[in-house]
Amino acid sequence: MSMPRTIKTSIGYRTISKKRILKCSKLRNGTKVIRLVDKDGNKKNYTVAQIVARTFIEKDDPKRTFVRHIDGKEGNNNVKNLKWDYQGRAASTDYRFKRRKKSKNQNTGPIQAFKNNVFCGEFQTATEAARHFGFKNTVGICLCLKEKKKTAGGMGWRRKDE
Repeated sequence: MSMPRTIKTSIGYRTISKKRILKCSKLRNGTKVIRLVDKDGNKKNYTVAQIVARTFIEKDDPKRTFVRHIDGKEGNNNVKNLKWDYQGRAASTDYRFKRRKKSKNQNTGPIQAFKNNVFCGEFQTATEAARHFGFKNTVGICLCLKEKKKTAGGMGWRRKDE
């Protein structure tokens, strides 16, 4: 909600206490931002996380100026998910970096090519298959293996173990 504010009119100053819900806008990275205006008319953008942290979380160290999302999700601005942190340390301890685990690569195993349901060959990698058939790149083959495309180069592609 907006705060009561005083504005200058032609006959003097007048206080407006009309309450309204402030609108959020989103930055390119998905962070929600609210523009606030101080008494002098200066406008400044604040993230919703900053506003929540300043309001509800006590800052035990004045050097901690950065608000960090504990779970790494910018959209989760719950007070339990926010904490004050140092600027440099916040990025290195961010959840997004911790959650990057080496995934079990499901895209392993030989690749088989079929044309009109007739077996055309077996290859260890998509690059090897692309070179064999003279394709410029492996994009089409990879899209077929992910089942986002039916054919690439006039052929169907699938993993051997499927």
